[in-house]
Amino acid sequence: MSSKETKKSRKEKIVDAWKDLKNGTKVKAKMTERIEEKLDDLIALAKDGNWKKQLEEAIVQMITYNNNSRESLLWYGHLVTQCEIKRDLNLPAPAGVRFMFNKYELFINPLLFGLYSTEEQIAILKHEMLHIINLHIIRQKDRDPKKWNYATDIAINQLIPNIPLDGLTPEKFSLEKNLSAEQYYAQIPTEFTDDENQEGQGQPQQGQGSSQSCSGGQCQSDGNGESQQGGQGQGNGEGDEQQDGQGGSGEPNDEDVIDDEQKLKDLISRALDKAQEGQLGDHSKWGESQGNEQAAKEITRQMAETATEKSRGMTPGEAEGAIQLLKMKEQIDWKKELRRIVGHKKAFSRLTIKKRDRRFPNRKDLRGKTRDHVADILVVLDVSGSMSDEEIVYGLNEIQAIAEKAGAGVKIIQVDTEPKIVEDFDPNAKTFNRMGYGGTYLWPAIEFANKEKIRFDACVLITDGWIENEWPQDEIPKVPFIWLVTGDENNLSLDIGNYKRMKKHTLKIEKQH
Repeated sequence: MSSKETKKSRKEKIVDAWKDLKNGTKVKAKMTERIEEKLDDLIALAKDGNWKKQLEEAIVQMITYNNNSRESLLWYGHLVTQCEIKRDLNLPAPAGVRFMFNKYELFINPLLFGLYSTEEQIAILKHEMLHIINLHIIRQKDRDPKKWNYATDIAINQLIPNIPLDGLTPEKFSLEKNLSAEQYYAQIPTEFTDDENQEGQGQPQQGQGSSQSCSGGQCQSDGNGESQQGGQGQGNGEGDEQQDGQGGSGEPNDEDVIDDEQKLKDLISRALDKAQEGQLGDHSKWGESQGNEQAAKEITRQMAETATEKSRGMTPGEAEGAIQLLKMKEQIDWKKELRRIVGHKKAFSRLTIKKRDRRFPNRKDLRGKTRDHVADILVVLDVSGSMSDEEIVYGLNEIQAIAEKAGAGVKIIQVDTEPKIVEDFDPNAKTFNRMGYGGTYLWPAIEFANKEKIRFDACVLITDGWIENEWPQDEIPKVPFIWLVTGDENNLSLDIGNYKRMKKHTLKIEKQH
């Protein structure tokens, strides 16, 4: 069998798996069976208004379980308690999350959440926390929401024991394990998601809910931020979001009590009918997220640190890559590198009214001094198609350190096969606009700098290494060149042994799901 035929048959197998998922017959049958088993218990809890009972029991088990094989649950349990928990009886899934300005909100539909066993409920909560810790809301960017939803689920569900029947996993679609959400996204058949989007399944209806936008450093909603799936539950109060405090239990109130048995049955049936087949969480909540992207990252980092502190310093192995990204520090000692390049050259100072004189801080009539940068650095950033967004983020982190900690002035040139843009790097900018995804040929960036007479004391090049094999030696500026090669410095195609002023470092990339 030819490689072409093998590849084609594998694609057909994946497409068939998606079609089977779309039909959802196994999931529907299983959940219908559970309704019959658990309906009486759900009705009793709803009549008492104690909708958080099962959620609280699941959280307690996560935090108090002492079995060594289950220690990671303690950490996830402490993440859950930092979310503001809300009820939404129209949520077409047992749980969902969104970010709102300075906090994460965890939505629970107790009528669906209660259909799962305690082990499965714990898996569902871990699922939602993995979405948070891996910044899936932010990482969506301008990707197709349906494909991104599936891709993120496939990336994290393989990390969760006791995942319910409706959880997406690589095995269901003959996909490789341990890939990132971006890699799974690229492998999901477009024709499947196109059909789903046309039918409107799993997406907010026109005029209801919203779609996510994270441009300009803001994750914002074009809807009203309330849970209004398909217009259900409007006008009767049952479908609206009910807040019950941040991780607290709270006493049941009149709004929590539903004593109409038929109404409860209808609510469960309606939510299941609208439920997106194969998904544990309701990702339409992501589209309602509002707030600054940097704020979301900082809140996530604080939540992770608090969970680690309360878990006696333990963190689950599958979350370490995401945590490292949140705590990301520069990998190169740029003060040392620039000292090697420019020696002990002092930055000149100038007077400014924005600072007070250090010797006489109470003298408002005296101006203070500010130091300008000690060196001019040109950064050539590879934005070709082989460079992932994750690698770009790691590169930008090093550029930030060059500008802030080493006191250097930085110009950045984005390049794939040709220079895309030249700009002064702003360390306070909240977003970065990537300009290319083409092939890889970095020399044109240096050629452009020579032509435009851009002055620089050193050049830092950030790439995955898959570039051209040769540069014209007589045209290379006589300044130091520092290569940051993502993954492994030995991947650099250019043999820098022929160039005396060049050195290379490996820029380690932590795994993110």
